[in-house]
Amino acid sequence: MKIFKLYLAGKMLILSAFLFFNLGGKAQQYHFDNYSVKEGLAQSSVYAVEQDADGFLWMGTASGLSRFNGKNFVNYTTENGLADGAVKVIHIDSAGVIWLGHVDGGVTRIKNGEIDIALSMSADITSFEEDDKGSLWVSSFGQGVIKIENPYEKDKSKLK
Repeated sequence: MKIFKLYLAGKMLILSAFLFFNLGGKAQQYHFDNYSVKEGLAQSSVYAVEQDADGFLWMGTASGLSRFNGKNFVNYTTENGLADGAVKVIHIDSAGVIWLGHVDGGVTRIKNGEIDIALSMSADITSFEEDDKGSLWVSSFGQGVIKIENPYEKDKSKLK
């Protein structure tokens, strides 16, 4: 019995030493970059981030939208056609159309590089969801849920 305990203690010592040296010697090093207004970001308050199929990062900020290609920012505001209010939520649908939900300003759509206001309302947009029929469901704080049956038409009569 004493030999078995010594054998087990020896195994535990070898295993502990192996784990100690193996984990300590191969610690991962992470590198962080910080991007702010100084680097070209539209505003330092960022509420949402999404990546499109081309690899661009889209960031919803308190003053609009920023697109980042890995080196440079391009910023969009109401002067470029965005709805009023901060961009709080971003959704990229199955067709690659970018939908922006604004604080107290409605919904902006970016399709093939064209920016237009898809929906104007006085409610905070909180999320988007696309159903299996291609309709877009928009949730809001204060106005409930809105269904856009054909989200690619400019005709607002398609709203339910």
